[in-house]
Amino acid sequence: FPSSALLRNHPIPSRDMLQPMHRLAEVFSVKLNTEDNKALATSLDNIEDLEDPYVNIMFRIACTRCMPQAVYFSTGDVSSKDQFCHYGLASDIYTHFTSPIRRYADVVVHRMLASAVGIESLHDELRSSRNVSKICRVLNKKHRAAQFSGRSSAYLYAMQYYKTRKETEVAYISKVRANGVVILIPRLGFETPVQIVQSKMDGWKFDDERMELKLTAQSKCYRVLDRINVEVTVEIKNHRPELKITVLEEGHRHAELTQREQSSFLTKRQRN
Repeated sequence: FPSSALLRNHPIPSRDMLQPMHRLAEVFSVKLNTEDNKALATSLDNIEDLEDPYVNIMFRIACTRCMPQAVYFSTGDVSSKDQFCHYGLASDIYTHFTSPIRRYADVVVHRMLASAVGIESLHDELRSSRNVSKICRVLNKKHRAAQFSGRSSAYLYAMQYYKTRKETEVAYISKVRANGVVILIPRLGFETPVQIVQSKMDGWKFDDERMELKLTAQSKCYRVLDRINVEVTVEIKNHRPELKITVLEEGHRHAELTQREQSSFLTKRQRN
């Protein structure tokens, strides 16, 4: 079905999109090769924090957010096979083909494949690029909605869990702002902003280039990818329960990224 096949495209990111990745690499004095997707994958495999493997995951998350979203599309909507590619998976052509109970996209692909090998006939609607395009638009919309729903669900679960308790959690700084930081709590699976600067008179200095928030007088410095401890509980604010997250002084560790030489090891892709 060359004009109505359902594929998944992850567009090649532009140079402007990749600039935040290069800035992040410069902060930690590591090199990031973004000539193509395979070079980028190798660079990410090379970068590590010897004392905390999760820092590499955080670095990958930061890089992923610089890229465009992957989308479903009909082959009849594009003019060239070059637009079939999936940048993130380094694949020239890609579609979803797992369990049909997971996604409707899989169901459509299964039906097309079943028709292609002569198991069953294909409904006329799936032979039309226009109809498949409509399906793709709905799939993309529902996929984004499912992502938002998942994040809200994780936050709601945390609200219920901490309603009657106060606990210390390990968190990582995913972004630094002028008044605080955005943290990811791996155990809870969601991100949230945390205010650190209470007043402009406190003496905090925000350095966007170095991605850090610094209080020189007290030798405090919060930088992107740092590991910190936070206290999590629930408080009532304006008659509504909200998560209250407080950054603790103990357990703060700056990320220390190193870069392995490519010639001295086999990448994960080569080992597999």
